[in-house]
Amino acid sequence: MNKILNFEISNYCNLKCPLCPREVTNTELNNVQLDYEIFEEIVFSNYSYFKNCICKFCGEFGDPLTHKQIDDFIELSSKTFTDVLIFTNGSIKKSSWYKNQMKKNVNLHFHFGIDGITDEINNLYRVGSNIEKVFKNLRSATEIDRKRVKWDYTIFKWNEHQVRDAQEMAKTLNIEINIRPNGKTSHPEIEKDIYDRAKNILQVL
Repeated sequence: MNKILNFEISNYCNLKCPLCPREVTNTELNNVQLDYEIFEEIVFSNYSYFKNCICKFCGEFGDPLTHKQIDDFIELSSKTFTDVLIFTNGSIKKSSWYKNQMKKNVNLHFHFGIDGITDEINNLYRVGSNIEKVFKNLRSATEIDRKRVKWDYTIFKWNEHQVRDAQEMAKTLNIEINIRPNGKTSHPEIEKDIYDRAKNILQVL
């Protein structure tokens, strides 16, 4: 199995997920992005090794699509690595961008982080997201190759009731859905606050 190498190229994100280190630490983070020239130097210096590896762009602090030179990162990595995986909340860029990137780079894969099938529930954690735009972007990518598009659904107390519907939706879209448990349990007071907000929403729906 090919080794997966993750590059965190940006610590900026357009969302405010309450359990994200950006929000939990209460520390003002400077928006830092990896210089493309440095990435290029790393790639060229390790080309013989990287050509048998998988490149992963997944941020612990930020979304990789916020990088101002993300197109350059994709172009170079797709020519170097066997595959390129991008993990994103899906609410960045226009739908045409996803389609064009999938079309140009045949080894590019998108993993969309969507934690609900309605905007209200998804926004309980993915604060600031627009689920209509996210699904539009996802569908645009599937028009090129459904096998290279995946849906990552993180289970919380407040969205577990939508898991089955999400699985059915993924089946309709003919894409793979990854149902994964929430591993961030060190802030129960934050989770309780979100759960209480979810209960209020569910009472209205």
